[in-house]
Amino acid sequence: MHAYPIQPAPAFDYRGVGNCAKVTVTQPVSYCPATNVIGTDIPSLAERAATGDTGDLFSATVGGDYNAFVVFVSRYMIAVQQARKLAISGADSAGLRAACFSGAYSTKLSQPGSDLQLSATDLDAAISGLLMDGVAAADVNGAVVPSGFVRLEAFRTGVLDGEDACLKSYK
Repeated sequence: MHAYPIQPAPAFDYRGVGNCAKVTVTQPVSYCPATNVIGTDIPSLAERAATGDTGDLFSATVGGDYNAFVVFVSRYMIAVQQARKLAISGADSAGLRAACFSGAYSTKLSQPGSDLQLSATDLDAAISGLLMDGVAAADVNGAVVPSGFVRLEAFRTGVLDGEDACLKSYK
């Protein structure tokens, strides 16, 4: 993820999440600090990206590919925190920092010249996921702060104020 290069870069395993010593893995994407691998359950991630349209007038879930992608990005942001020697456990620190960094990354995707570009509904999809289950705001063990609005505020801080604000806000 070129906007946040780290050394050594994590490896990606698309065969599933797998096990990781001393870490409670998260689904559908998990970061294992012991091996520096991001494991991804592609079918589960694809299910998360489904539209969420049940035909109801009001759906609690706004699906979309960015709902899934931001979860993937957030696990990479746990690897970024590990590389920067920041704590990677703690819902109110590492988890919210992952959400915040994911928001900052989302802003980078909206800038001219970005390899990926956000669509009009991508942030809606990310927000829906943050409010629904908060996986994108989880620490390395999947711990999430209970308040969806706190998770959303962390993401918003990253989107609007960038990485430095994330480091100041979530210690």
